[in-house]
This record gives sequence, structure tokens and C-alpha cells, in this order.
Amino acid sequence: MFKLDGKEFPQDFAFLTNYHDSSFQLDGKFGLGFSVLTGKNNALESLFSQGIITQKVFSLYLKEGESSLVFGEPDLKTFASNPSAAVNYVYTVNPAAWQFQISQLGYNSISKVYFSTMVFFSISQETFQVARTAVPTLKDLLPKGFKLSGDSLESNCTSVNDFSALEISIGDHTLSIEPSAYITQKQNTCVINTSEHWVLGTHFFKKYYTIFDLSRKRLGFTQAATSPNQDNSAGMLQGLLSLIILNHL
Repeated sequence: MFKLDGKEFPQDFAFLTNYHDSSFQLDGKFGLGFSVLTGKNNALESLFSQGIITQKVFSLYLKEGESSLVFGEPDLKTFASNPSAAVNYVYTVNPAAWQFQISQLGYNSISKVYFSTMVFFSISQETFQVARTAVPTLKDLLPKGFKLSGDSLESNCTSVNDFSALEISIGDHTLSIEPSAYITQKQNTCVINTSEHWVLGTHFFKKYYTIFDLSRKRLGFTQAATSPNQDNSAGMLQGLLSLIILNHL
């Protein structure tokens, strides 16, 4: 069972006995991935099958102390910076995962074609992680001085604000990633972390109200409100989230 808006609903849960990322403390995982991977309905599908919500959609608004996970129709009026602005949607490229394609990278109005289909979401970390396959393209775009050191790109710097936003093209849309979202400063060194795949961390969710449409296999992004525009409506989990939403859950 789980409780939503004061009401209890039946739902199967797995008992988590081991978690590989010991650097992040959590009470459990709340999987909202595709059921084809597990053979079990997740909470979203259970709510839909019971007629509690009319759309197999959830959306995430992430702000310090005011985060909300919304089931059903996205609440643009509350969580979007401009509720009347069009939501930028992109279809997933994997029928079994929240996975989409980056088609282009840009920096300081200069862009280069780059294709990657392995993009993951995580709120267990703050900063962006760049796929290692993108490092040569990124080095060509960034200011001179960035060098590969182990699993990261590093450069001497005085502040992350010395750099410009990184632009990623998703479908026909371009999303801006602020320097603080993809660069970590360690004393006089600025670091861009890399990994096997792209990982969008909490900085991304703090900037974009993100919509996960399971029925249409698509993702939507729109600029998030600085703070909720009104009292949160019923049907959402409130409070600072201690969840991890990953493609494979």
C-alpha cells in the first residue's frame, strides 16, 4: 500500500537489501520506469488502472524544500514559469526506458553535431555528467585549457561563472545548462565530470519542470517557476524528495 493525498492505494513494492551507491543515503527507491522491464505495474500504472488518474503521466518539480511529484495531468499553472508557454516534447528512442537523443551541443553560439541516445536522469547527484563519447566534441567547443584527467575534464579557473551555458539540442528544442550545473569548482580548478552515459542531475530538474508521458512515450520540458505559483493542488507527493528516478527502475 502507499498513501497519496491522505488516501491509501494497493501497490506491490520490492524490499531493497543492497544499493551500490554508498555515497548517497536514501530510504528506498520509488521506481517510475517502464513495466516491461519488471513485469510489474509501477505506482503510476496502478493509479491509472484504478481510475484515480486519467493519464499515465507524472511530472517532477524540484526546488529546495518545495519539491513535488505530480501524478496525472501536469500542473503547469503551479510549477511552470510561464504556464501559457508551449511545453517542449521529445519522444523516447527506447520503448522500454526514459531515454532520448541529444543531437547537438553548443557553447557561446557555436554548435556541433553530436548524437547520443544514452541519457539518464538522477536526483542522487547535482551536476551534469557528460558521456565520454562527447568529450572530443566538448573540448572543441569549450575555451582552451580543458584537459582530460582521469574521468573528468579539468581547467584552471577562478569561478564557474567564467564560463558560459552549455546548450544541448533535443529534437527541435535547445535547452540551456548553466555553468553551475555542469561544472564543479575545486579550489582553482573547474571540473566537468564524465561517465559512460549522459546523466542529468538535480540542477537540470531545478531549472526545468519535467513531464514523463508514459502513454505517448515522450518527455516534456518547460522552464520551472522559481517557487510554486499557488498552493499545491491535490494528488501529488510533497516535500523535499528523497527519491531516485532512473531509466531502469
